[in-house]
Amino acid sequence: MNTIFSFHRMYQLAKHHYITGKKSALLKIAGFCISIVLVLFISQAVGNNYLNWSDGKYQGIFSFFYIFGGILYFASSFKWLRTKESRFYYFMVPATTFEKYLFEFLNKIVAYIVLVPFIYWFLANLEGTIFHLFCPGFTNFQCALSGLVFNIDFSEMAINSALFIGINSFLLVALVPFVGVTFFKKSPFPKVLLSLVVILISVIIYVIILFKIFGFRYFSDSTLEYIIPQHFSKILTANIFLTLTNLTVLFMGFYNIKEKEV
Repeated sequence: MNTIFSFHRMYQLAKHHYITGKKSALLKIAGFCISIVLVLFISQAVGNNYLNWSDGKYQGIFSFFYIFGGILYFASSFKWLRTKESRFYYFMVPATTFEKYLFEFLNKIVAYIVLVPFIYWFLANLEGTIFHLFCPGFTNFQCALSGLVFNIDFSEMAINSALFIGINSFLLVALVPFVGVTFFKKSPFPKVLLSLVVILISVIIYVIILFKIFGFRYFSDSTLEYIIPQHFSKILTANIFLTLTNLTVLFMGFYNIKEKEV
């Protein structure tokens, strides 16, 4: 018997999760969809913006919902950690800690990243078509799926490309609230935000102190050559750093869950 990972246990875990939480999940999806439609409608209707509507405006609204909606959604992870009773009940589910952690990651982060662009594309076209029926002047109502997430030059998909910096950066933004909520039982999201603000301010103060003490000349390209090998590009170095950071954050979350289970 595999004590680390089993597809059967993962299936049973997913089945248990969706059966017990289907009502709240449907309410969240409905609220998210209604919010998108309302924002699109108001953005187009106010000031007759639909007359000069463009794909860029579709993309701007999508980016707003994709990033900020994602942060709120990722921060709702591990709800079973909130109370002692729900923790005890969930830890009794016949699945390993790794399987529970992996399922939460797939259900929250991977599913959101993959499905939300298609949901937004469908809703934008549906809302645009209905709006066009009442306002024929709204001619540029079609939302292109390629303009949302698939406008990628696959010939440039190398580890030292700027594309991976964007992917790694978004993953880090997703992982911080996802893992951060495992450290707090009550009101985790505001506590995670407060912790991030404190960390950010501390880093800024630390950098300012370094520049005040040593001056800018110690942070020139020649100085960085002693730290970064010459055959490494700056983009490749940034990708390696971001990848290691994401893996570290993921491990911290898993370790935290494992510790609570023990």
